[in-house]
Amino acid sequence: GPSAVSVPVHPFLRPNPPVAREMTRQEIADMVEAYVAASARAKRYGWDGVQVYAGQGVLPMQFLSTRTNLREDEYGGSVENRVRFLLEILAGIKRECGRDFPVFVRLAADEGLEAGITVEDGSAIALAVDASGSADAVDLCYGTHTSPVPMALPPTNFPEGALMNYVDRIHAQVQHMQLLGIGGIYTPAAAERL
Repeated sequence: GPSAVSVPVHPFLRPNPPVAREMTRQEIADMVEAYVAASARAKRYGWDGVQVYAGQGVLPMQFLSTRTNLREDEYGGSVENRVRFLLEILAGIKRECGRDFPVFVRLAADEGLEAGITVEDGSAIALAVDASGSADAVDLCYGTHTSPVPMALPPTNFPEGALMNYVDRIHAQVQHMQLLGIGGIYTPAAAERL
């Protein structure tokens, strides 16, 4: 992972997760190229676009989170540094696959935990992705597998569109990409309203 920390997973899946080893700069560069190569294969095999998943605790989100990224180099610390890994992936995909190849990103807008991505961080990360011009659309999700309310799919007792507040927060500031609302939109009427 980005740092030598225990990466939390759902306690039912792994009650005592191992401590990750901090990735070297070369391993980071290799992983960026692996994402780029996978996207190039998808294009070659006829896919219409790709989504880079940076939510719910996967590696790109681990770089974004202050809970799992304790690095003191250009990949850690400030939001600008923590988003670098994701931006390198996105820029590489656009470089390799062309500007007309759609690239979507799923971002955690809020981890819902005491430490980690805050609502403010999530907004800044989404706006940095937008400013890079390397993503065509972003959908904003909530949480990780260890968040108090696992909102990858909000409980059905939550109001429809419970995650749209993250989209509303940055909608007016976005210049280059589409924002997608996810989570808990159960009816066509709700989709139209939201």
